[in-house]
Amino acid sequence: MRLLNLIVGISIILVVTNVFSQSQSSFRTVKQPNGISLQVKESGYCCTIMWDETPEGYVVTLGSDGYHHYTSINGKGDMTPIAEKAGIDIPDSRAVKANDPYFKNTVQKKVDEFNDAAQKNREKLKVIIGENGKKLSKKTPGQVSKIATTTNIDIGLLMVEFTDIPHYISEYKPNGYNSLEFESMFFSDDYDEHPEGEVVIGSLKEFYDVQSCGQLVISGGIINEDDDSDGHFDWLDMGNSSNYPTVTGKIWSYLGSDDLPEDAIDAANTLGWNTDYRVIFVIVGGSDEYISMGTAHYGVNNVDGHLGVCVFGERSNLGWHREVPEGPDGSHMAFSHIGTWAHEVGHLFGHGLTAGGSHPSSPGDYSVMDTGYRTGPARKGESPCDLDAFARILQDWVTPTEITSYLLNEPIVYDKDTPDFYRFTSSNPEVSFVIENRQYDNFNGYMPLWWTVGEKGGLLVWRCPNLDSDYGRTLITADNNNESPYQTLPYCSGGDLGDFFPGSSSNHAFTMGSIPNSDYNGIHTFFGITNISSSATTMTASFYPNYWVGTISTNTIWESQK
Repeated sequence: MRLLNLIVGISIILVVTNVFSQSQSSFRTVKQPNGISLQVKESGYCCTIMWDETPEGYVVTLGSDGYHHYTSINGKGDMTPIAEKAGIDIPDSRAVKANDPYFKNTVQKKVDEFNDAAQKNREKLKVIIGENGKKLSKKTPGQVSKIATTTNIDIGLLMVEFTDIPHYISEYKPNGYNSLEFESMFFSDDYDEHPEGEVVIGSLKEFYDVQSCGQLVISGGIINEDDDSDGHFDWLDMGNSSNYPTVTGKIWSYLGSDDLPEDAIDAANTLGWNTDYRVIFVIVGGSDEYISMGTAHYGVNNVDGHLGVCVFGERSNLGWHREVPEGPDGSHMAFSHIGTWAHEVGHLFGHGLTAGGSHPSSPGDYSVMDTGYRTGPARKGESPCDLDAFARILQDWVTPTEITSYLLNEPIVYDKDTPDFYRFTSSNPEVSFVIENRQYDNFNGYMPLWWTVGEKGGLLVWRCPNLDSDYGRTLITADNNNESPYQTLPYCSGGDLGDFFPGSSSNHAFTMGSIPNSDYNGIHTFFGITNISSSATTMTASFYPNYWVGTISTNTIWESQK
């Protein structure tokens, strides 16, 4: 069976071997296989519609030959490397630039398709919750949603390999990774042991227990059976890897047409294996460095009640933005961590694309739905950052305190179990503001510049759409600077301590007269926050729904006098 309905791919092909130093929107130096250096910067949306740009604005992507190529748009609207190599050849007329109207419109269409599918999945999840009788009771503003019982999302792990790239086996793992190692990473209540001894903070189940405030329980197991009775589950052989080129290729692409998930599920059904799960993780085996990706697919319809499928490699190297310690086999690859899984499941639960890469509105490391899936001591996704506050509100896991009147010296508490979020909704249907106190704790322990000493954390201010969609949310940085360090050897972060309020810039106010200000597209929202205290587990600030900055003179005409 081929996937005929809408499939949205979220590709994270982690194939960068260069160590570089860059800001979030600056250029980095990469080398072509023949030794020629090339300046590029990462751009795009979230983790699926990604590309590199040259200083001249050309869009470049990695080809299967390992070279960065100039890129065209094919008939399906996908980025396709052309023959000319960036920095080596002169691009022909097919090569597109990021500011070309056709390219921008094509990308926007892909973004809209993805976000529409994500929103439909969020509605589907609400139906599943309703069908299971998990009704939300009345909620207290500023506290978590209170529910009678939890909702269970069961996940089946379908292990597949290719004839030419079998699952990982080494002298350290002569039988490969075992069932317990996979199941512990996803479903355990106290995940603290990694097969290669790398740091882990918790399982996927524990991550979403925190994000949902205990309202969502993830469970599941391995679909593969031990048909040959050798004591190990049987990996499902999907033939030669050439049948699925984007699974093992090096191309930043939309990944919208691979048939691997559907084919794998069909093959498992033919063998009589149980695929009756809400979500299926297709885990691609192999020691090949290029099988290091995450993909979420919607609309797979051969499993009743199916939310979707995620695809990922059994091993990964999310430390691709810096040189990471080598594992026992001398490779930077390691048994996968939960970061990308948490990100992809977030898409299946209904969260759309964020503006990633060098985009000035990128949420960076402060949301698992952006580069926050990478955070951890080795930046391998060992400790993915929380969902941003707006995403958790949209999921109906937390109800914010609505700012409709003055809230003076209001305490704003950081508590991972009972988040304390605030929201101001303007008269403009395109903008609202969500405020949270974010501290370096639990899964958030490896937010930007976590290795520094001194005061860290504070208020995060999100500008969000005043709509039932999470596309377009923007982190308002207190220092008004999105040029945050993205590469700081030996560590790496997508953000800095100037992003928080008051933060390293000592910015204690966010009003229509401050820098940055609360205007939107040059129009006042009249929202204001003042007297923001120093970072602490409990901070204070004053919220104003009608803050005003101006000059009163004898010629001032009051509204009542008009």
